[in-house]
Amino acid sequence: MTDSVSTQGVGGSATITASQKASDDASVNFDTFIKLMVAQLQNQDPLNPLDGTQFTEQIATFSSLEQQIATNSHLEKIAQQNSYGAQSVALGMMGKEVLAPGESAELVDGKMDFAYNLEESAVGATLEILNKDGEVVKTFEPIRTAGVHAQKWDGKTDDGTQAPDGTYAIRFKAYGTDGEVILSQVYAYGKVISVESMGDADSTSLLLADGRVVGFNEIGAVREPVVAQAPSTGDDGTDDTSGTNTGGDDSAVDEEDQAV
Repeated sequence: MTDSVSTQGVGGSATITASQKASDDASVNFDTFIKLMVAQLQNQDPLNPLDGTQFTEQIATFSSLEQQIATNSHLEKIAQQNSYGAQSVALGMMGKEVLAPGESAELVDGKMDFAYNLEESAVGATLEILNKDGEVVKTFEPIRTAGVHAQKWDGKTDDGTQAPDGTYAIRFKAYGTDGEVILSQVYAYGKVISVESMGDADSTSLLLADGRVVGFNEIGAVREPVVAQAPSTGDDGTDDTSGTNTGGDDSAVDEEDQAV
């Protein structure tokens, strides 16, 4: 699949146009008011002069309106700059792997990294790895405190065999004191192949190689892509590969990962 980028400044352009129109309208109305005021003053009855207090109050009102429009215009420019910043960061993720909500992950060279999040601390929890047939091949004792927790898997199954590389489902459930299900989320890495934006961070989304579409604000970490290494062979033609990492619990994303 060819990497692609789509960015549109529709939202920013429309906002600036509206702000400019409001400013122009206020300027026209104020000029009209001044002309009417001058005309009234020139044609007022000397024996019954117009009340100047009303003119003063109206002038103050128009002045306050102009200041408010100017403030809104400045805020809109700041918001647009933040939007451009979000787009630039998102574009910098092209070709990299990001940690985002997902229910499956890749085992590459006998290694898998993923994470899970708990909205609140749980009394009980289960964390399982399932193969393509839906069979549980690995169980973990997950951390039950609230927050995001990183997890590694070295590919070793519960029966001690080495699982083949490939895609595996991740199932995580947590329960409270009364057995109620606690809100949780699994996070898995995926390669960014496309970025789309409508002009702000909330509308910026990333398409991952595994088909996931995730929001910019859902990204938890960024890292360089993990590439499977071709096994080296010794003089006798046998594989000469090193051992894999051991599985275990981690309380944070790896240091080489860059948190967003």
